[in-house]
Amino acid sequence: MEDTNPDFSEFFDPQTDDFAHEFIASGKARHDGRMRQDTDELPLTVRQNLARIQRRYSDRFNITTENVLAELAKCAFFDPKDLFTPEGRLKPFHEIDSQTSAAIAGMKITQVGGSDQGWVEQIHYKFADKLKALEKLGQHLGLFKDNITTPTGNQDTTIVSGNERGRRMAFVLERLLLERARNSAGGVAPQQGN
Repeated sequence: MEDTNPDFSEFFDPQTDDFAHEFIASGKARHDGRMRQDTDELPLTVRQNLARIQRRYSDRFNITTENVLAELAKCAFFDPKDLFTPEGRLKPFHEIDSQTSAAIAGMKITQVGGSDQGWVEQIHYKFADKLKALEKLGQHLGLFKDNITTPTGNQDTTIVSGNERGRRMAFVLERLLLERARNSAGGVAPQQGN
């Protein structure tokens, strides 16, 4: 397959390449003796190297907007009931569907009991932060913008209260749940009660 990415090889410089890798890894890096968290002030060649390396990582690990949003949605809409059988028993890990297991951030299995009583495995799951995933989805949809650009191009800073953020989060959740229901119903949206 032919590479359609522009070739920045003539701009390659080991120093800027090191900067780009460090910046991608941590969100900040030292350039020209100063710690940078923003790339806007960097020379064009450094920004081009950064873009080239970010594209390479994105291609290599299949990091697309769609994939990132899908994983966020799995964490945001995770339902702990999906970990259990209809009888209320915890499903074996290999029986947990990928939608549910995507929300599992970690797990710890410990042996409890003794040789006289028998051993029992206790499984402790740690889950991804559901509220944070919802907030990220809301940010993607532009629900929490504090800086608004007016039609004249001026920046207007608006304070969004905690109550307003909560209202917007509820709106996002309802919208995404309706979309999820529409997808599972074959494109037909369920009726909303008023």
